[in-house]
Amino acid sequence: MTSQAFSFTSGTWASAHSLHPVVDDNYGSSGSGGVYRWDIQNSSSTEHVGSGYILQYDGSQSEPWSVSSSVWSGGATISRPSTGVIRVTAQSIDRGTWTETAAFLNGVMPSSGGGTSTEELLVENASMVFYAGITGWRFEQRGYAAGDYSLIGGTVNVSWTVLNGSNNLQHHVSQIPAGGTYYLYSGSNTQPIATLSTITSKGVHCNFW
Repeated sequence: MTSQAFSFTSGTWASAHSLHPVVDDNYGSSGSGGVYRWDIQNSSSTEHVGSGYILQYDGSQSEPWSVSSSVWSGGATISRPSTGVIRVTAQSIDRGTWTETAAFLNGVMPSSGGGTSTEELLVENASMVFYAGITGWRFEQRGYAAGDYSLIGGTVNVSWTVLNGSNNLQHHVSQIPAGGTYYLYSGSNTQPIATLSTITSKGVHCNFW
């Protein structure tokens, strides 16, 4: 998995100080042992250059997000106001809120357990497959990290949860009409992570980005 800079959607870090998280210079975008860290930056400077950091994601923890204890002398806490949304609060004030998928490339979250060899071997694969008989076109998902997903397009609007990242079949949706375009979403991310189509023949077309 690869972490990236992202923006707060609300909070005083953004509104009052024009701050946003950037990948920690001491860890790099690939993290370290499944742990990812972010510094905070404005237009001219970065806080906690080097070994210091402000935000951390550790996939081995039941609540993977945390904030450095050195940030606020009075303490700061992490909460989830809604699915896929994280908030840092200090002195009962919203300091920074963000969509957690925004912190990782293409909105793909690390699997539970962090940077294990199993996670690194995940190969993302979403496809439309034609099966003769009553099934017809079927959406199949493999290799995606644990998280919430949805498939939307035409008459199809379904959501599900992947509990554990795996290269095995994670989820399928049967009886999908031919001649349509369908979008795969991850969590609350507003941009699709895959675009798939069913055509009138038995070919298949799939774009990823």
